[in-house]
Amino acid sequence: MADKTEHPRNVYLAEQDLIGPLDSWLSTCFAPHRLAETIDDLYAAQPELNVDPGAAAAVKAVEKCDRALERHRAALEAGADIDRKAEVYRQLQLHATYHPVNDKCGSRLMSIRTAGVIASVRGGT
Repeated sequence: MADKTEHPRNVYLAEQDLIGPLDSWLSTCFAPHRLAETIDDLYAAQPELNVDPGAAAAVKAVEKCDRALERHRAALEAGADIDRKAEVYRQLQLHATYHPVNDKCGSRLMSIRTAGVIASVRGGT
């Protein structure tokens, strides 16, 4: 039930309602007896600086493609029509090859990375 609940993308919060609790929290974090702990926490939360920006961008792009592929796969498994399937395959740059000897189909994503998947063909398609 909880996974079907719709949540708003944003929430309005008046500044006057936030300032008091935020100031109290910050005063607690930066109190003299907690200052060293807070500094250690802030230091530990910093991103790694030795990350190659190109590699990080590639990882994000692959993750985005993985999410899109999962959405498309779910739509196809839910029974999307054949014309829609062809369009999805074209958008994903997915190339499939049928192997009649073992009745399997191999597929390759030709865009960001290559992934081979072998699956049984259902229903002769």
